[in-house]
Order: sequence, then structure tokens, then C-alpha cells
Amino acid sequence: MASTTIPTGVALPSFNNTIGAFFIGSSFATVLYGVTCVQTFLYFTLRCSQSDTWAMKSFVLVVL
Repeated sequence: MASTTIPTGVALPSFNNTIGAFFIGSSFATVLYGVTCVQTFLYFTLRCSQSDTWAMKSFVLVVL
């Protein structure tokens, strides 16, 4: 198997300052997506959507 080597003239960027911000942003986005999924589930299961039109139900699914 061929080994991968990095040319000596190429400097790799330091990710020490950005990896924490990426982790915090990803965690926050995951929590918000989870809240959106729970709200959508509750909308369709608690009979809140029975009186809504098909357009509103479709809009809820598109937003998800």
C-alpha cells in the first residue's frame, strides 16, 4: 500500500483555535434540529393538525 507523504514546502494550518467553535456550533445546531423534530412530531400526533389545511401540513414538513 502506498504511503501518503506531505511535501516539505507545504505548511498545514493550525486548527487549535477553530475546532472548539466548530464543536459548539455543531452541538447548538444539533439541539435546535432535535427541538424542531420534537415539535413536528407533537404537531402531527396531538391532533393539532386535524383542522389545518393540506397546505399548512405540507409547509410544516418542508420546514422540517
